[in-house]
Amino acid sequence: MQVTEYPLVGREAELLQLVEMLKDLEGGAGSCTIVEGPAGIGKSRLLAAAVREADRFDIDVITGQVTELDKAAPLMMSLHAYGLGPRSAQQPGRDDRFRLLNRLSELIDAQTWTRPLLIVLDDAQWVDEFTVLALRTLIPASLSSPVGWLLARRTASVRARTSDPIDLLIDEGARRLFLGPLSEEVMPALCQSVLGARPDAAVLGLAARSGGN
Repeated sequence: MQVTEYPLVGREAELLQLVEMLKDLEGGAGSCTIVEGPAGIGKSRLLAAAVREADRFDIDVITGQVTELDKAAPLMMSLHAYGLGPRSAQQPGRDDRFRLLNRLSELIDAQTWTRPLLIVLDDAQWVDEFTVLALRTLIPASLSSPVGWLLARRTASVRARTSDPIDLLIDEGARRLFLGPLSEEVMPALCQSVLGARPDAAVLGLAARSGGN
C-alpha cells in the first residue's frame, strides 16, 4: 500500500477500534475486521495507519494488495515474501490447493508461537479464485490463534451475496467497519494537512464539493 503519510484526519474513532483490535491481538485473541467504503473514502490510509500502530505492539505484519487485473494469488505472494508462502507466483493446480492451504495453515501456526501476526489485504473486492479459497479456509482456522486479519474492500452498488466471500466472512462473525463521508468540521484540518497552510474560503468551497470523500 503506497499511501502518502498525511496525518489521519476525521478517522480517530475508526483507528481507535483498530488499535483495540491490535491490543486484543497482542493478548492472544485472533479476529477478522473488514474495512468497507466507497472508492477514495480513505480505506487504504486507515489500513496504513493501523500497520504503523502495529509497530507499537509486539506484532508481526504481512501486507498485500489486490488489483483488478491480478491473475496470481496476491495473498499467497505476500505470504511468500514473508517467508511463509509458495515459491511460485502462479496459481497452484486444483489438485494442489488443499495441500498448499494445509501447509500454509501450519506455517501460520508455527509463526505465531513467538509473536502475534497481522495479515492485511487491501482492495479485497478484486480477490481471485484461489485467494477466495484461502480466505474461506485460513481465517476460520486461525481465529483460535493470535492471528489478526484486516481486509479492505470497496462498497459495491450491487453485490451477489452468494458469491461474495467477504459477506460470508461477516456472516460468520468478522467485524465490519464502514467508512462514511468525512464531516464538514474536519475539512479545514484535512486541507491544512495536505497544503501545509490554512485554507481560505475558496479552497474550503472546493473541498466541500467532494462530499466528504
